[in-house]
Amino acid sequence: MNIEEIEKLIIEIELDKIMAKREIENRKQRRKNNEKNKSKNIKKITFNVLIYLLVTNTLFTKYIDNNSNYFKDNKIVASKDDVKKAIDTIEEKLNVEVDSKNIDDYLVLKAILDNQNLREFEKNIALELYPLLEENKYYNKELTYHALKNIKVKWCDRPKDVEDNCYGVYKWKYELTKGYAGKIEDYESLGKEKQSNFSVLRHELIHSLFADKNYILPKVFREAVTELLTNEYYSENSYDELMTYPFDILYVKMLCEIVNSDIVLEAYTTGNMDIIYEAMAKNYGTKEEAAVQIAMIELYLSEYRVPELFDEVFDQLDNYLPQEKKEDLNNPYYAYKWLMSSLKEEDPYSEYWEKIESHGTPHVAYFSKNLKQKTMK
Repeated sequence: MNIEEIEKLIIEIELDKIMAKREIENRKQRRKNNEKNKSKNIKKITFNVLIYLLVTNTLFTKYIDNNSNYFKDNKIVASKDDVKKAIDTIEEKLNVEVDSKNIDDYLVLKAILDNQNLREFEKNIALELYPLLEENKYYNKELTYHALKNIKVKWCDRPKDVEDNCYGVYKWKYELTKGYAGKIEDYESLGKEKQSNFSVLRHELIHSLFADKNYILPKVFREAVTELLTNEYYSENSYDELMTYPFDILYVKMLCEIVNSDIVLEAYTTGNMDIIYEAMAKNYGTKEEAAVQIAMIELYLSEYRVPELFDEVFDQLDNYLPQEKKEDLNNPYYAYKWLMSSLKEEDPYSEYWEKIESHGTPHVAYFSKNLKQKTMK
């Protein structure tokens, strides 16, 4: 062995010693850390186990709840025996005879009967939703059943941070499983005379039917269609909006004349405004231009009701009216726009009410079959 080999060997031995020493020190440090973190690790393990149990229990609960749903999307997945039992219960409690063609819609109503959060009178009001469901071919039965089975109603004073003209709200609460379970807050006390028809509760209940889809819609459109549905199905005065959303409803009625009410209902129920934009583009311009037009109206009605901008915003909407309706000056569209022009005045609501008292609103029904039949008589 020559000198170079001996020097190399010495270096390797010294390196081994250094590495061994470091390893011993590392082991000592790890032992200290282990002792130091022992209690923390135990707490962490306990916490993780607790979280696991809670989540597992939640998922298990949701799983059971999902199994109790008669639907998967719009298909009945419950057994024939379960469906028969449900229908028997519905026929007995509601005193109705369920026809084979509307079993699906009545099964959705079964969620209201099974809801443990609603009081009896609240269930009775919710059950009135049936015609609205039966006449809507676009709603997702699984999600609506889930929402109705879990909805809660809270009667309370209006919070200080809520505007005086807000009488209630539907609060969306997303759950781990597919669907929303919301809570309605009604700010009008049961004892007040103006609340005796429960119009606020009905409005918020309609929100709950389609909350999983239409929460993403533009707010003015969403609220206006909800209120228009409330008026047509439940109000004694189905045509004149005298409360919270007069101008918003006029805007939706104008849209119904432009693209027809069925397209508006589909967009509202499915949360897809593209359906409206595409229909508008068939009459004028492009889909993108139609989207901009709707955005301008939404912004105008929700934020910037500047009288000087009214003509610029709403005259452009005229372009989307079908040609045959443009030539018919008796078309309801023009009456709605005339009522809407109250926004140009210093006190738009007073101006609107004066116009309503002197001329009223065109008696045109857009959603309710029953109201359409009454209008035709």
